[in-house]
Amino acid sequence: MRIGVDIDDVIYPWCKAAQEACERAGITGGNTITRWDFHEDYGITREQLWEVLEREYRRGMLMVERPIPGSVRALEMVIALGHEVHLVTARGFEPQNAEMVRSDTLWWLSMLEVPHHSVTFTRDKWTVPCDVYLDDSPKHVRALRNRGLHALLIEAPHNGDAHDLDHMRWPSLLDWAAFHRDVHSVQVSEGRYGNG
Repeated sequence: MRIGVDIDDVIYPWCKAAQEACERAGITGGNTITRWDFHEDYGITREQLWEVLEREYRRGMLMVERPIPGSVRALEMVIALGHEVHLVTARGFEPQNAEMVRSDTLWWLSMLEVPHHSVTFTRDKWTVPCDVYLDDSPKHVRALRNRGLHALLIEAPHNGDAHDLDHMRWPSLLDWAAFHRDVHSVQVSEGRYGNG
């Protein structure tokens, strides 16, 4: 299978990094991220938020965080089962510094040896053909499903209110990969995949 995996809040802890950056800047009002438009959680404008985030991007925010615990192991597991991992991210379309964001992303993936077969920067994730997509964005999951594609929502601080997607929600990439591995093991033991 070809598996399309988002980066932010599936592999990279973007909300955690953004929350910490905003706390350092003193713009959170003591609040935490609970929704996609989390500037509303903080009681500020989108422009004020992105002013802080763009500054933090230039300071290397996208290169310092470790992957979400278990996410690299999850990718290793599905690759070991013979699947391809295609990272499909909407990064690189920020108001400023888009090229730097893409470069920093590729550097981070390489330096931390995040296993994958390809990386695509696109807002239209359906343009990368995959059998299943794993994403934290309700918007992207809905868009993929509206095209008849199989997309699952990975739990993140900002998507708890997407109740229409609760039946396709997974706590983490590792939880999904472990389930997939276990199902594969049962199918092999039942002879559905021959001797493999």
